[in-house]
Amino acid sequence: MRIALLMWLESPWSRSIAEELANLGPEVCIAFVTHPREEASTLGQIDDAFREKIREIHPIRSRLPGGLRYIARSRALGQWCKACGCEALVALYGGGFATMAWLSGFRP
Repeated sequence: MRIALLMWLESPWSRSIAEELANLGPEVCIAFVTHPREEASTLGQIDDAFREKIREIHPIRSRLPGGLRYIARSRALGQWCKACGCEALVALYGGGFATMAWLSGFRP
């Protein structure tokens, strides 16, 4: 099984959930929303041990501020989930992430 997680990559709690999920057996693919200028520093915080457990870490780039980015880039999330072959999409936070997941149109 392959699961897509929409999460804050910077959050230790989110990374812990992703690791534990991967330890249970499914392949875990992570999507995170980022401004193009912040992408490199965000990815630089991730250690090799974490990367080895995760199948893919995919940035969803947006220059828009606040909640608008979740709406504007929701289709990109759905397209990525389909391209990855994911069987489920899990948003680790409500609000913007839950709205983005719903608007993505991804339905396994």
